[in-house]
Amino acid sequence: MQEFLGPNSICFGQNGTFFFTDSGPFGETGLHNPKGSVYCVTGGSAQMMLKPIILDSLAYPTGLTLSPNGEVLYVCEMMTNRLLRFVKQAAAWHCSVFCQFAGRIGPAAVCSARDGLLYVGFKGIRAGGDTGCVKVVDQAGKVVDEIIIDGAASITGVCIDSSESYLYATDETGNVHRIAL
Repeated sequence: MQEFLGPNSICFGQNGTFFFTDSGPFGETGLHNPKGSVYCVTGGSAQMMLKPIILDSLAYPTGLTLSPNGEVLYVCEMMTNRLLRFVKQAAAWHCSVFCQFAGRIGPAAVCSARDGLLYVGFKGIRAGGDTGCVKVVDQAGKVVDEIIIDGAASITGVCIDSSESYLYATDETGNVHRIAL
């Protein structure tokens, strides 16, 4: 087993299963060196098993989330500016590009609402000033809305509260923003 580059983000599934991205320090994996990976850990504490979902082939994988039913894993691949979808069929995970973005540096964070909408936070500076951006993506992979957060140039994390009334976004300057949904 090789050493990790540097785990980045984590999300939890059912029965103690969890997933994480391994991208290393910013700039270490990218278009020039797509060595990022996504792993799954299954089983209880006595029988934990680490399995790569995709190994040494992503350009800086960052945030990830599961669909509401837990059957689809979405992964931000920042340096290609896209959101990947992994679906488990039998014993294998099948990958496809779920949404290809344009304009910003690339997605850094993602979370899923109960209705299946995905909220995708972006790093980067929009022309004309420091504004953070969270794009809302439907289950067909289409951007259906964009939430602009003034004063937050790079969104680093997103989550939705349990009542799904608010979206919380963190930025690289250490702020937490609350946006009514």
